[in-house]
Amino acid sequence: MERNPNVDPMAVIKQKNVTYGQLLNGTTVAAQYGVRAIPSFAVIGKDGNLLYLGAGFNPGAIEQAIESGLGK
Repeated sequence: MERNPNVDPMAVIKQKNVTYGQLLNGTTVAAQYGVRAIPSFAVIGKDGNLLYLGAGFNPGAIEQAIESGLGK
């Protein structure tokens, strides 16, 4: 994944009023978890295992992964 050096990610986050966590400069972590697209959403369990990884936004799948990770 290439990063555009002319874009300030924090400015975009503030401009778009993003309220969920962001990982900046996460090339190593992205590679470890197999991220291949942007945006990608990952749900990582307490033990560090990947519970969900998806490209784009799929709130139903994300919610299901969170509930599964919480044992619901």
